[in-house]
Amino acid sequence: MTPIGTRGWSPSGTVICVKTAVVQHNSARQPYGARGRRRRIAFAVAILFTCASLVQQVLYAVGLVREWPVSALRGSPVPLLLVAAPAWALTRPWPLPPPHLRKVTAALGRVPSWLALGLILLLTVVLWRNLQSGLPYLGHDEAVYAAKARSWLNGTPSAQWRPYRPVGLPALAWIALHVRDDIGAVRAVGLMLALSTLAITYMVAARLTSPWRAAVATLVMLSGWGFLRRLPEFLDDIAAAGLLAAVAYLMVRARQRPGSFSLLAAAVVAVAAFYVRYGVISGFIALGGAALATWGWRDWITSWRDVAAGGVFIGGLGAHLAYSSRTASSPLEVLLSALQVAPKGGTSARGSSTTRRSFPSDWRAISAASS
Repeated sequence: MTPIGTRGWSPSGTVICVKTAVVQHNSARQPYGARGRRRRIAFAVAILFTCASLVQQVLYAVGLVREWPVSALRGSPVPLLLVAAPAWALTRPWPLPPPHLRKVTAALGRVPSWLALGLILLLTVVLWRNLQSGLPYLGHDEAVYAAKARSWLNGTPSAQWRPYRPVGLPALAWIALHVRDDIGAVRAVGLMLALSTLAITYMVAARLTSPWRAAVATLVMLSGWGFLRRLPEFLDDIAAAGLLAAVAYLMVRARQRPGSFSLLAAAVVAVAAFYVRYGVISGFIALGGAALATWGWRDWITSWRDVAAGGVFIGGLGAHLAYSSRTASSPLEVLLSALQVAPKGGTSARGSSTTRRSFPSDWRAISAASS
């Protein structure tokens, strides 16, 4: 009769268990494994270049430097991160952090994620305020949009306005100028658009991943050189990016929950994005192609809500085509002109004197770029 506790016992099994325990003990003592030295070096390189990219962006954001000392970097963190990314990959499996650091992360995990979003938005406002000192006057494109808004307000000339410019930004500036007629009101519209884009990024990432990962993704977006470069300006780049991200998420949401109003909301947001920046039409084409390749065309006309969404989108773009037919030679003329001008960074600076005359005295010297 086999005693209790020895059922199924064998010497070979005991040896295997002992060896496994020894291997686990050694792994705990040497978290980097057999190639510990190489991984330690990779870890040091990853930390060094990641921190260097972070310092670079902070110095640029607060205005202490305008160009990185190494001319090849041109103010962008991408070259530094291209070195850090493979170094981070070589450090895997990553060791456990020290006990005190684990306590800090556990404490941060108990903080509500909405508070992290609030701090990021507050940081955005602070950065926007500090960057305004480097751009005291409106740039050429900013002045053109602001002049159009002011022409709607009191009938002053709208210099350099051409049909290829979308009317979304002037419409928002027209509302802001009712509150206060100065440059700050126009720039505040750009701030509101940037905050909206960050909020959209957080909400989309939170639905797809987790709230804290969404906060990290939003902070990464804010720290990007391109985002910081456009943050203090009254332009449509940031707003269009946020609206396009919302369209993509709502399209995915529509397939996850058939019968919801997500696709109809996506159509409304898409029309708004189009009138903010005509260039988002390329994003619509990419999203449409991906949607058709993933789900097929039949899944997009399953209810009256889907048909209504198509009607809203076609109607919104149809209004632009009608406007283009009336002001240009063909329905696509305005859109094609916008696509041709966009890579050149706008139009020439002729007519800047009319732009200056369209504003009151405190708007003088609108931009060195438009002079």
